[in-house]
Amino acid sequence: MIAGQQVSVQSARAIVGRLEERVAPLTAAGFLRLDEDDLKAIGFSRPKMRYGRLLAEEIVSGRLDIDGLAGMEDAAAIAALTRVKGIGPWTAEIYLLFALGRPDVWPVDDLALCVAVQHLKALEARPDRKAMLTLGEPWRPFRSAAARFLWHLYRHPGVALGRGDPEPVDIQSIDGPRHGPAEGVPVSRLVVFLHGLGADGNDLISLAPLLSPLLPGTAFVSPHAPFPCDMAPMGRQWFSLQDFSPAAMHAGAVAAAPILNAFLDAELARHGLQDRQLALIGFSQGTMMALHVALRRARPCALVVGFSGALVRPELLAEEVVSRPPVILAHGDADPVVPFAAMAGAESALKVNAVPVHTLARPGLGHGIDQEGLEFAAAALRQYLMAEEPPEARGGSNA
Repeated sequence: MIAGQQVSVQSARAIVGRLEERVAPLTAAGFLRLDEDDLKAIGFSRPKMRYGRLLAEEIVSGRLDIDGLAGMEDAAAIAALTRVKGIGPWTAEIYLLFALGRPDVWPVDDLALCVAVQHLKALEARPDRKAMLTLGEPWRPFRSAAARFLWHLYRHPGVALGRGDPEPVDIQSIDGPRHGPAEGVPVSRLVVFLHGLGADGNDLISLAPLLSPLLPGTAFVSPHAPFPCDMAPMGRQWFSLQDFSPAAMHAGAVAAAPILNAFLDAELARHGLQDRQLALIGFSQGTMMALHVALRRARPCALVVGFSGALVRPELLAEEVVSRPPVILAHGDADPVVPFAAMAGAESALKVNAVPVHTLARPGLGHGIDQEGLEFAAAALRQYLMAEEPPEARGGSNA
């Protein structure tokens, strides 16, 4: 669970796979024998190293009896896990449900579960924690089974669950969590986050509180991608990556582009803004979508920020490019999911097509976002999104 924080499902699986190869059998004591360079090579960021070591130390010292959790009541097991820094209630509940096979776990903070309950009960608004607790009561003492069925419903929203054929969910009407600006402050700019494969909008909206003090008057929104992920049971995707060929990825981006464009147009209209007051921030597959869409919109946005991503079918850009907003790209040279070379390929194609581009290589970073990358993005947002003149009037260096 710690390995998967703020990275894609693919990256988390790759990190765990490398960890199991490095420490066999994988034990807490074995984990503690790894030094910082070892963990960095595996794909752990510094916060994950710290949390991982704290967990391992708790197990080795006996303060956390990991084997004894199986004999504890649910509440006691959750309390024991959440005493460890880096493990919250959701992580503990998911551990009990999947690893320990507990029959009556109800993770009320799980977004997919809340969305599925909203759909099942035909609620106007997504239920909050208190409402989820109430709505889950009829399923005691088998709420874990209910959660599994509801996660299936989340992935297949048009399914009928014994009450006739419900109207299919309109997957083309995407939405997601929002942040800012402060109440009473008019919205003058918009930042849209685009998450990676297997995540959802909650993955990147956590960056908004870090950026909002630097961008007064900015509204942040992080839409959930339109399709259930076919590689992760509770995540979303902009398009499938079962076929990783350039042609298949391009076809997927083309299919998802109208959905994203409609969302962007609606958000701009909602706030009375123009494209030059919009910035897109993508991670992994979200970067692919941000670049694909922004370079083909009728009017340039203020900025595109791409972390750990790629430009899909760069050889087609010369014929398809319409707008040339400034682009900044950051990528770790230890990325096991999207090759580090993808950034150089994107940079080259953007330069050839007169798109202003700046890049940042992050030594030792895997498939993720680190502090240096975030600061790089924040500086660009201050420079381009907070400026008054349109991006095409500013030009910019292709360095």
